Amino acid sequence: MTFTGEQCNFYDETTRLFLMDASRVGIPFQAFHRFVGPSAAMRVKIASTVTVMDADGPVMDEAETVTLFNERCVMAPGAFVDPRIRWQAIDPTHVSASFVNFKHTAHAILTFDDQSQLTDFVTDGRGALSCARWPILVSAF
Repeated sequence: MTFTGEQCNFYDETTRLFLMDASRVGIPFQAFHRFVGPSAAMRVKIASTVTVMDADGPVMDEAETVTLFNERCVMAPGAFVDPRIRWQAIDPTHVSASFVNFKHTAHAILTFDDQSQLTDFVTDGRGALSCARWPILVSAF
């Protein structure tokens, strides 16, 4: 599968917009994730005409809250200073962090190396969209 994507995140207003154009076995499709305030939705269309996925609701809201928190940790650590994020030290290299967005809370364990660089983000909070633990090995990026 080949794809191109464009994404914009805004943390003060809790917004994540992600547009992906892709093709698989020569068939083009477009996916759009929209997360604004407390509500998330994802639409996927084949050839920009036929809707094959149209998801929204509490499960999507919960999953996108986790995704936004993960992306904030990985791509915008300067945004850690936010009253909606609660921190609890576990040991010198691990912290438990919780991000509250309206009625949804994303929980994760963050791991840092001896240079204070984020190396891992692990959560069980992807809800029904993922039945398994969701680890993001940050050092792979």
